[in-house]
Amino acid sequence: MKPIDPQGKKLGPIWLTPEVSYLHLSAFIYASLVTIGLLTFVNIGQAYVLSVSFDVSGEEGGIVGLLTQTGELTIMATVALFGILCDRIGRRPVYVIGLFLMGVSYVLMPFATTIMALILYRVIYSVGTSAATGMLGTVTNDYPQEVSRGRLIAFSGILLGIGAVFFNGMFRSLLAIFEGQGLDSFSVGLYTHLTAAAICIVSAVLVGIGLKPGTPHTDRSSLRKLVMSGFTEALKPRTGLAYATAFVARSDMVIIGTFTTLWGGVAGKALGLSPVEAVGRGVTLFVVAQAAGIAWAPVMGYLVDKFNRISVLAFGSLVSAVAFICMLFVGNPFNNAYLPFFAFLGVGQTSIFYASQALIGQEAPVAERGSVIGAFSTCGALGILFFSGVGGYLFDVWRPAGTFVIVGLGALIIFVLSVLVRLRWPGYKPSAPIENANVIITGSTRGIGYGMAREFLKRGNSVVVTGRGRESVDKAVNQLKQDAAGGAKVVGVACDVSDMRQVQILWDKAKDYAGDIDIWINNAGLNNSRMPITKLPFWEIKNVPYTNLLGMFNGCKVALNGMRAQGKGSIYNFEGFGSNGMHTPGSSIYGSTKFAVRYFTKALVKETKKEPVLVGTISPGIVLTDMITRDKDVLPPQAWEPVKRVYNILGDRVETVTPYLVDGVLRNKKHGGKVFWLTRHKSGWRFLKTRLGVGEKRDLFAELEVRPAAK
Repeated sequence: MKPIDPQGKKLGPIWLTPEVSYLHLSAFIYASLVTIGLLTFVNIGQAYVLSVSFDVSGEEGGIVGLLTQTGELTIMATVALFGILCDRIGRRPVYVIGLFLMGVSYVLMPFATTIMALILYRVIYSVGTSAATGMLGTVTNDYPQEVSRGRLIAFSGILLGIGAVFFNGMFRSLLAIFEGQGLDSFSVGLYTHLTAAAICIVSAVLVGIGLKPGTPHTDRSSLRKLVMSGFTEALKPRTGLAYATAFVARSDMVIIGTFTTLWGGVAGKALGLSPVEAVGRGVTLFVVAQAAGIAWAPVMGYLVDKFNRISVLAFGSLVSAVAFICMLFVGNPFNNAYLPFFAFLGVGQTSIFYASQALIGQEAPVAERGSVIGAFSTCGALGILFFSGVGGYLFDVWRPAGTFVIVGLGALIIFVLSVLVRLRWPGYKPSAPIENANVIITGSTRGIGYGMAREFLKRGNSVVVTGRGRESVDKAVNQLKQDAAGGAKVVGVACDVSDMRQVQILWDKAKDYAGDIDIWINNAGLNNSRMPITKLPFWEIKNVPYTNLLGMFNGCKVALNGMRAQGKGSIYNFEGFGSNGMHTPGSSIYGSTKFAVRYFTKALVKETKKEPVLVGTISPGIVLTDMITRDKDVLPPQAWEPVKRVYNILGDRVETVTPYLVDGVLRNKKHGGKVFWLTRHKSGWRFLKTRLGVGEKRDLFAELEVRPAAK
């Protein structure tokens, strides 16, 4: 997870990305207030139109289910397209189209004289909501920095809830006001719908003026990649879980909005109340649920930014399951004793919905975020289609609570899936990174070490660069100075890590330059030529273990003694090919040293468990450096080509990997923690994509002459 970028603007505890202005934020706040409020009016208007213009007594649940299914089929057909479109032309124009179409549908709905006409107007409405809600979710994930994603989602959710409660109350009051003026039932519905339509049009204009234009990325993905990304990303476990959660979580919101209103309307009609009074009670139930959800939103915002988001999703889905299943205990909805059940319903809906939003925002690639969230919304539409259809049937033939119970069972399944994914593919746990750290990186004049030094400096941390030669150290320092941000400093010390005396001098000079040393990274390493040991020159047989092992031993000893004296610090050792026991011909010396690194680090973790020093491991995978550029010259062409193919599948450039490694080091608080880039899942996923022929073909050697190191 990326650290805070101080160039971004701030709203309370929420950090925004640097390109988001306060005007953009103001437009987003307004959009959050009105979008869902205007959307939920369809439940009031729909129930009113059915009550006034149609004689469907006893069939309300089925008709509402049909209308909802039609709407969700429309959303399924369009939301992914809008996601792709917004990744090409920007979020703002798509949002404007959505609000405008919602307004048009509200003008038409009161004039429906047949169910088919009502279905047609619902299709227009659904195209609008598909665009508007899709863009709201995308913008909500565009504007915050990662450390504040949960807080902005919670803030937006509070605004959504306030807007939903306000507009539901306002439209309910308008019905009563127009009725009190002696208007006939049709005119009451017409004027209320026209008011909603006018607000939609005005909102489209304001959003079109205020939201940030364009997309949050400069390099636009190809149309083919955007189309495929929604499908290919689903194969990743955490993204797939988010999609599955959308199937249930989006249903939560719609089921509450639709069937609480309908439940109150049907129960009121049975008691002989007027349509306005009956619908009013249904709206009251909805408002109670929304108010509870609003009150619970800050809690969920805190949780998703504080804890692992899969864990929070497991918690949220369990709360949702209990809340919805507990509706079985509700009898007459006009009995105020049952209001706490509707309040708990709002808490359950908020819990699972916010957790799913934060997870998809975390996992979706920036360049394809609109497309991925479009696919996410499509899964939600599928869920609404399923649950509203089954729920409408249960509403009519069993009991109104049946609609909520089926959703609760879906949330229970998500809870089980969340636990399984958390155990196998947990992802990041959000936590505050170390700030203003003083870092020593051995072997940092080039390659991964140099890349990590650059990323530490970009994040405002001071770095001591080391290498064997004074000239290479000075060159690296001069180049890195331009990357230093926020008062960070970079200095260099020439050091041969295989010499204990020089390593101690490195520590002493670093202390003089920077003060306490927060992080020591044993990165210095050599690789042997890819050939049998019988053909290796003696200097390679000697220098590889001297640097990779003796250098690490020396670094750990010096750093541990120094950090024990200062009372704090972290030490990281670099693993590489061979650490897990894998072996390949020609890498016997290098692989043996890396196997030993893992054993030594595990032993050191146990030795230091009572020390004020954290010991961890870094595993960068296959990174494109000059460490083994001789491979191409040493290996015959027929041997190099299969090696090159594997590198193109599993390898990455330094600038791709090092930001992840640095963020992992800065955020790690666990003794014995590991910062792994190329996990088994990631490597398996890449091989699978290659086999299936999806995604863009990678060629790491198209622009660079260097070859990937096995570190």
